[in-house]
Amino acid sequence: MRDREFEAMTDPFGDIGRERPPEWDGERASIAPAIDSNKRGDTTAILQALDQFNSDETAVIRVLCDRLMLGRQRYKPLDLASDTRNWKRELGEEVMDAVIYASFDYLMVHR
Repeated sequence: MRDREFEAMTDPFGDIGRERPPEWDGERASIAPAIDSNKRGDTTAILQALDQFNSDETAVIRVLCDRLMLGRQRYKPLDLASDTRNWKRELGEEVMDAVIYASFDYLMVHR
Protein backbone atom coordinates (compact mmCIF):
# COMPACT_ATOMS: atom_id res chain seq x y z
CA MET A 1 0.00 0.00 0.00
CA ARG A 2 1.31 3.43 -0.87
CA ASP A 3 2.03 5.90 1.96
CA ARG A 4 -0.64 8.35 0.77
CA GLU A 5 -3.29 5.60 0.76
CA PHE A 6 -2.34 4.55 4.28
CA GLU A 7 -2.37 8.17 5.47
CA ALA A 8 -5.79 8.71 3.87
CA MET A 9 -7.14 5.72 5.80
CA THR A 10 -5.60 6.77 9.11
CA ASP A 11 -5.77 10.57 8.94
CA PRO A 12 -8.57 11.61 11.34
CA PHE A 13 -8.74 15.00 9.64
CA GLY A 14 -9.60 13.32 6.34
CA ASP A 15 -7.58 15.79 4.31
CA ILE A 16 -3.96 15.04 3.48
CA GLY A 17 -1.89 18.19 3.45
CA ARG A 18 -4.24 20.12 5.68
CA GLU A 19 -2.53 22.13 8.40
CA ARG A 20 -2.67 20.16 11.64
CA PRO A 21 -2.66 21.37 15.22
CA PRO A 22 0.75 21.47 16.93
CA GLU A 23 -0.06 18.47 19.15
CA TRP A 24 -0.61 16.25 16.08
CA ASP A 25 1.92 13.42 15.85
CA GLY A 26 -0.07 11.03 13.66
CA GLU A 27 -1.98 9.35 16.50
CA ARG A 28 -5.39 10.25 17.89
CA ALA A 29 -4.08 9.80 21.43
CA SER A 30 -1.88 12.86 20.97
CA ILE A 31 -4.99 15.05 21.13
CA ALA A 32 -6.19 13.38 24.36
CA PRO A 33 -4.41 15.69 26.86
CA ALA A 34 -7.00 18.37 26.02
CA ILE A 35 -9.70 16.01 27.37
CA ASP A 36 -10.19 15.53 31.12
CA SER A 37 -9.31 12.07 32.44
CA ASN A 38 -12.93 11.01 33.16
CA LYS A 39 -14.03 11.84 29.64
CA ARG A 40 -10.95 10.13 28.21
CA GLY A 41 -11.83 6.95 30.13
CA ASP A 42 -15.45 7.11 28.96
CA THR A 43 -14.34 7.72 25.39
CA THR A 44 -11.99 4.73 25.50
CA ALA A 45 -14.73 2.47 26.89
CA ILE A 46 -17.17 3.64 24.20
CA LEU A 47 -14.65 3.05 21.40
CA GLN A 48 -13.86 -0.42 22.74
CA ALA A 49 -17.58 -1.28 22.82
CA LEU A 50 -18.12 0.10 19.31
CA ASP A 51 -15.38 -2.17 17.99
CA GLN A 52 -17.45 -5.15 19.14
CA PHE A 53 -20.85 -3.98 17.85
CA ASN A 54 -22.34 -5.11 14.56
CA SER A 55 -23.72 -2.56 12.09
CA ASP A 56 -27.25 -2.61 13.55
CA GLU A 57 -25.96 -2.01 17.08
CA THR A 58 -23.71 0.77 15.84
CA ALA A 59 -26.70 2.37 14.07
CA VAL A 60 -28.56 2.51 17.40
CA ILE A 61 -25.61 4.32 18.99
CA ARG A 62 -25.52 6.73 16.03
CA VAL A 63 -29.22 7.60 16.50
CA LEU A 64 -28.65 8.25 20.21
CA CYS A 65 -25.63 10.44 19.43
CA ASP A 66 -27.68 12.38 16.88
CA ARG A 67 -30.38 12.99 19.51
CA LEU A 68 -27.82 14.19 22.06
CA MET A 69 -26.32 16.56 19.49
CA LEU A 70 -29.78 17.90 18.67
CA GLY A 71 -30.35 18.57 22.38
CA ARG A 72 -27.05 20.44 22.59
CA GLN A 73 -28.04 22.60 19.62
CA ARG A 74 -31.61 23.30 20.76
CA TYR A 75 -30.86 23.85 24.42
CA LYS A 76 -27.29 23.64 25.69
CA PRO A 77 -24.79 20.93 26.64
CA LEU A 78 -26.10 18.68 29.38
CA ASP A 79 -24.80 19.51 32.85
CA LEU A 80 -26.47 17.26 35.41
CA ALA A 81 -24.90 19.17 38.30
CA SER A 82 -26.80 22.35 37.43
CA ASP A 83 -29.85 21.02 35.55
CA THR A 84 -32.95 21.37 37.73
CA ARG A 85 -35.43 19.49 35.54
CA ASN A 86 -37.51 16.74 37.11
CA TRP A 87 -36.27 13.79 35.08
CA LYS A 88 -39.04 11.41 36.20
CA ARG A 89 -41.66 13.91 35.04
CA GLU A 90 -39.78 14.47 31.77
CA LEU A 91 -39.63 10.71 31.21
CA GLY A 92 -43.34 10.27 31.92
CA GLU A 93 -44.26 13.02 29.48
CA GLU A 94 -42.02 11.58 26.76
CA VAL A 95 -43.39 8.05 27.25
CA MET A 96 -46.96 9.34 27.00
CA ASP A 97 -46.06 11.24 23.82
CA ALA A 98 -44.51 8.08 22.36
CA VAL A 99 -47.65 6.05 23.12
CA ILE A 100 -49.81 8.72 21.50
CA TYR A 101 -47.60 8.85 18.38
CA ALA A 102 -47.62 5.03 18.13
CA SER A 103 -51.43 5.04 18.45
CA PHE A 104 -51.76 7.62 15.67
CA ASP A 105 -49.50 5.56 13.42
CA TYR A 106 -51.43 2.38 14.20
CA LEU A 107 -54.76 4.06 13.38
CA MET A 108 -53.44 5.45 10.11
CA VAL A 109 -52.28 1.99 9.00
CA HIS A 110 -55.29 -0.01 10.22
CA ARG A 111 -58.25 2.20 9.34
